[in-house]
This record gives sequence, C-alpha cells and structure tokens, in this order.
Amino acid sequence: MQLFDTLQYANRLQAAGVERAQAEAHAEALAGALESCAGELATKADLRELESRLLGTLQQGQARAEGAMRELEERTGGAMRELEERTGGAMRELEERMGGAMRELEERMGGAMRELEERMGGAMRELEERMGGAMRELELRLTVKLGLMLAVAIGVLATLSRLGI
Repeated sequence: MQLFDTLQYANRLQAAGVERAQAEAHAEALAGALESCAGELATKADLRELESRLLGTLQQGQARAEGAMRELEERTGGAMRELEERTGGAMRELEERMGGAMRELEERMGGAMRELEERMGGAMRELEERMGGAMRELELRLTVKLGLMLAVAIGVLATLSRLGI
C-alpha cells in the first residue's frame, strides 16, 4: 500500500531546485519510512471499527449497570418494605403498651387523688369542728366578760349618780 505519490514528491523537489537523483532518493527514503510505520498507523476504517467496538462495549456495560440498578432497587425496596412492616408492628405494639400503661397510671393516680381528697376533706371537717368549738368557747368567754364589764359599769354609774358626780 502506497501512502503518498513518490513521483509527484520528487517532481516538487526538482521544481524547487533539487537534482533529479537526489529528489528521487528523498522520495524513496520517505516512502520506505512511511511504509515501515504504516503498520503502526490507524486508518479511518480502523478508527470506525474501534469506535463501533467501543460503542458496543459501552452499551453492554450500560445495560448491565441498568440491570444491576433495577435488581438493587428491587432488593432494597423489598428490604425497606419488610423493615417498615416490622417497625410499624413494633411501633403499634409499643403504642398499645404505652397506652395501657398510661391508662393504668391515670387510674392509680385518680384513685390516689380521690383518697387524698377524702383524707383532706376529713381533716378539714375535723379542723372546722375544732375551730368551731374553740370559737364558741371564746365567744362565750367574751360574752361573760362583757357582761361583767357592763355590770361593773352600771355599778360605777350608779355609785357616781348617788354621789352626785
């Protein structure tokens, strides 16, 4: 396979002032160098083939990745649903237990409050009775003292009246 036209190259060199023998030697040397590298150079066809293979490989990789993603989503989705079901059941059980404990506590507290109110009510009635008795006794004593004071005052007034004062 010839990569370039050696005759045309030699003619150009001659037109530029290079002797014919030298121009032909340059053309042949360049052709030999290019041909020895030709196995290393990629052609457009090589590049198109490589591009096609790379695209195929990319598409296969993408398809595998998408399949793996779907599988992962399915597996994690199932695990998430299972976890939600398990935690939901545990939460409902906890709510029921807590509700029962709260009702029991409210009942116990209610009973304790009623008992305390009864005891306090009894203590208040007893205190009122004692205070009422003490108040009546004090009232009686004050009445007696006031009566005595009135009697003394009447006696003093009578005495003053007899004395003419």
